[in-house]
Amino acid sequence: MDLANYELSEKGNRNLLVLVDMCTRFCILRPLPDKEATTIVNTLVQIFCDVGLPKIIQSDNGKEFVNDLMKRFARASGFEHRLVLPYHPRANGSAERWVQKVTLCIKEMLKGATTNWDSYVPAVQLALNANVTSRHKTPPFTLMFARRHNDFKDYTNTPDSEPLSEEQLLERIHHMKDIVFPAIRESTKTITKRQEAYFNRKHKMTQYNIGDYVMVRSPELSSKFDATYKGPYQIINTTNAGTSYVLKNYEGEILPRNYPPQSLKPIQVLEHIPADEIYEIENIVGHKVHKGNFLYRVRWKGYSEDDDTWEPPQNFNDPSSITTYWRRRNENPQNILERLNLKRKSSNHSHANKKARYHLRNHQSY
Repeated sequence: MDLANYELSEKGNRNLLVLVDMCTRFCILRPLPDKEATTIVNTLVQIFCDVGLPKIIQSDNGKEFVNDLMKRFARASGFEHRLVLPYHPRANGSAERWVQKVTLCIKEMLKGATTNWDSYVPAVQLALNANVTSRHKTPPFTLMFARRHNDFKDYTNTPDSEPLSEEQLLERIHHMKDIVFPAIRESTKTITKRQEAYFNRKHKMTQYNIGDYVMVRSPELSSKFDATYKGPYQIINTTNAGTSYVLKNYEGEILPRNYPPQSLKPIQVLEHIPADEIYEIENIVGHKVHKGNFLYRVRWKGYSEDDDTWEPPQNFNDPSSITTYWRRRNENPQNILERLNLKRKSSNHSHANKKARYHLRNHQSY
């Protein structure tokens, strides 16, 4: 169990509770308005009433999890509340990795418009639970409910199937208990050993060469949805026997500080992009909707408004410009799209009524 902190949404939420079942890797996500003990416990009560009580819950030592109310809840429910070592938060690594996964998925959907992040949480939960995991080679949803999830398709003409009998349901439960879960346990042991070997092999000091293109990890993010890396930059020199690097941007300006290798991320494709094809954004000055997607009017640094262009979100290396634009406007792009859809439906309905009246008049004239 872990908690992610995001910016305040239009619905009043600023936190996300993440629970992960350690056996199946099934995750449950709940947006929260705050991280008070009463909010956490009330949300857990609702979840456990849906899926059943756990035997063990593991969390970090945050005061939202370690408090008198949580202790009383654990005693009343009968589960054991285990805490990770205070100075070793990675012991809660599974939940933390899921927080990273969830944040990444939401960030991809938002395209810079961060004030409605909680609207995407249910879809992200379903997508993650329906995805085949490398650990099990099976979707968490299937392992949790002993069946496949229904795909998004039209079932209106699908023949009715007979519900499982009590004997068939019991047989399925025994199959999961006696065959599937023991197999998962053995598979997990094998994968854990493989991951340990991979970790030891990958976590070595990365060496870069002069001329390499890299992105730089942002040391402080004002929001979970801000870009994790900034750039691109080019390495022009090394210092301290290769333990830090001197970088320049595409305008040839040297960055004011040097960066260690662990703060850099290598990129390859930009080596083939000419410098005169990359421009710096001054700001976004407008937007429009085209085929259900936003286009942004971009004012380029060093150019006049006559050179403004309309760009889709995927053309931005860093979505922070889009985020800043919507914050300054104090608007939610999702609301704009919904209003346009309603207007389009209303227009179509009005057009249909006009056609009906026209046909009726023609019919009455005969």
